[in-house]
Amino acid sequence: SGAATSEKANVHNVALGPRYGTAEFREAVEKMMVKLIDFKPDFLVVSAGFDAHVQDKMNYGLVSLCEDDYFWVTDRLRAVAEATCGGRMVSVLEGGYNVSGGPVSPLARCVSAHVRALCKAPPAAYQKSETTLDVLHSKLQEAAAHKQALVEAADSRGGRRKRRRTAVDYASLDAQMK
Repeated sequence: SGAATSEKANVHNVALGPRYGTAEFREAVEKMMVKLIDFKPDFLVVSAGFDAHVQDKMNYGLVSLCEDDYFWVTDRLRAVAEATCGGRMVSVLEGGYNVSGGPVSPLARCVSAHVRALCKAPPAAYQKSETTLDVLHSKLQEAAAHKQALVEAADSRGGRRKRRRTAVDYASLDAQMK
């Protein structure tokens, strides 16, 4: 990501700005994929950097991607490579610095997600998927409708009923306990 959007014949740099996460990243990638398909590359070269992981201190807490994001973007890139250039894609490890935890470190988990996406069966031809925000918005609407239905059902029974507590005489309770 750069300071501004740059569009040349074979360069598409998307500025994501500070403090971005899954939703912003995936939305930007979806837009880039359309341009990549239109470009019809002969092969893809992927600079696989994992320092945008939420647990990598090199990004100073400004970026919060996770292993699923790396799997997802690699899978999308594979789909484009399959659709445009016979699956020809080269991936080069470029960044990711949190190795605390060895084989379960954030870097190891990201690399594993990336390699799993590279090794799985060839993906179906690229199709734009629902963005994470669209899915979340839909789920929130379903939850709000369910909540409204519960409130209406309670109201139809004469309103919501709360259990009433009786007053407690703490002085007498204290005397009984002594």
